[in-house]
Amino acid sequence: MRPALPTPTRHPADRPHWRAPTTRRSEPCRAWSATTPSAARERVPVIKAAQGVVETDRLWRNMLSSQPLAFSSVGELRTHPKAALAVLSDLSGRELVDFDRVDAGGGPYVLDGVHAEWAPPRAEHTGDRSGFDIAAVVRAVDGRRVLITLEVKCTDSFSRARLDPNRYLDADGGDTTP
Repeated sequence: MRPALPTPTRHPADRPHWRAPTTRRSEPCRAWSATTPSAARERVPVIKAAQGVVETDRLWRNMLSSQPLAFSSVGELRTHPKAALAVLSDLSGRELVDFDRVDAGGGPYVLDGVHAEWAPPRAEHTGDRSGFDIAAVVRAVDGRRVLITLEVKCTDSFSRARLDPNRYLDADGGDTTP
């Protein structure tokens, strides 16, 4: 039997808070759950150490951006691991039993459970500053370790450059044609 999903935490005000009314760039958006800000504060230096991209003003204050949405989602997933495994099981079509850990080069490249903005070392993927919006490493019921990655999209301005699909060929040289 799967655990019940937690009731989402709501801000006491009735109006939406997609742009947090704060002048401090390090103050979290009030729409976040209680546990998300501390997890985000711990994660930002790790992302920067991996030379990843994190815009702290957007992260803390713009809820119409994909990065805060990813952090907010991960905050809830980390707070409710059993429910998170149920959600990830449904998304992946696999029976997942536990979170795991990947040491992809140590330091900022370690993935322990589920995190926002994770990537392996650049030399081991596309060579740029891209990463996974949400990444989780889990164990399936058959004992296999599974990497689940999620792309979160709302609005963002990271790049206006045209996509070069050749950079994203499968490791075996597979086709990128949709």
